[in-house]
Amino acid sequence: MIQTPNYDAKVKNILDATQPGEWTCALTGRKWDMSAKEVERYKHFNVPPSKLHPLTRMHILTGFFVGYQWWNNKSAQDGSVFISPAHPGSGVKVVPDQQWFGHDYASNFREDDGRGVFKIMGGLVHEIPLTGLRNLVQPVNSISTISAGDENSYFMNASRSKNTLFGMNALDVENSAEIYQSFGVNNSYNVVHSDRIFNCRWVQESRDCLNSMFLFDCRNSEDCFMATNKRNAKFVFKNEQLSEAEYRARMEKLVLTRRSSFEPLRDEFLGMVECDAIWPENFNEKADGCTGEYLTDCTDCKECYFHHDCRNQFQSSFSFDGSEGNMSCTGWFGATNSYYSTTGSHSSNVKYCYTQVQCHNMEYSYHCYNCEDCFGCVGLNRKRFHILGIPTFLWVGS
Repeated sequence: MIQTPNYDAKVKNILDATQPGEWTCALTGRKWDMSAKEVERYKHFNVPPSKLHPLTRMHILTGFFVGYQWWNNKSAQDGSVFISPAHPGSGVKVVPDQQWFGHDYASNFREDDGRGVFKIMGGLVHEIPLTGLRNLVQPVNSISTISAGDENSYFMNASRSKNTLFGMNALDVENSAEIYQSFGVNNSYNVVHSDRIFNCRWVQESRDCLNSMFLFDCRNSEDCFMATNKRNAKFVFKNEQLSEAEYRARMEKLVLTRRSSFEPLRDEFLGMVECDAIWPENFNEKADGCTGEYLTDCTDCKECYFHHDCRNQFQSSFSFDGSEGNMSCTGWFGATNSYYSTTGSHSSNVKYCYTQVQCHNMEYSYHCYNCEDCFGCVGLNRKRFHILGIPTFLWVGS
């Protein structure tokens, strides 16, 4: 049990004095209205109110994302070459995930030498190797980073897929390629911000569609070509309703296997999306009591972006698989009750952390797996009651 009476008393005084109203971001100068709900969240997490605008916080957190990049890097342990999103010139030491889990890096930690938590952690981040692919679930026969469970897939980022190429935030996807921020896609190509898509090509902002090509903001549609804002549509060609025979005849005339004929059609579609299509207020679905964008099957998520199956989230982004009760968090898979942290899964009560996988009661920690009750730690696996990487039997208040 964490015991920090001096910290608690100081934070209580700060929170008691905090009032809703206009605040100015200490970094950018941008103003925002701190709501009573935001103040309540700070009290819930027992943290001082942030001096940064909510978007500034999110920019900082997503700055930890590895993005979609792949490099030949060398294992800091044995020099073997492997693919990693970490650039070899970054100075960050990495090893293949399996090597990392087979070695205990806790022995490299040093006692507090009076430099302060952040300076010690900064040194340890450059000293302790990280998992080169940072997978949340070990992928099978795949090249993946931050994998939520990939199988026979290649160059996937933060995805859960089978037999798929080139995807980012592609969850429950099979037999597809070039999938971005989409769920439940099968046998499809170049799908963006769409759910439950089958046998389609070039689909954006659509749901429950099949056997179609060049769709934007369509729902429950099939056998459509170059359609925008359609609902329950069938045999639509360039937004014109046709009979089945007419539709099949026009499709037979198209030549889609040559770049010279395909690219003009693609450009025509993108022009339709830009100039003719109607853009809705948002692309939320089943988002009761929510505010934000790309929220699906969510409840009471406020000021959030790209959530799926989440509840009671606040000022967070990129969260999935039942994440609940988090504030200012991003990159969460099934994580709960955490504050100002990024990238992790199945963790709870995490504050000011990066990459926490199956961890609980962690603060100011970086890249830890299967840990509990740790503070200021880097690169730990299966540890409990550690401060600055050193095992301790008691939490000491300061």
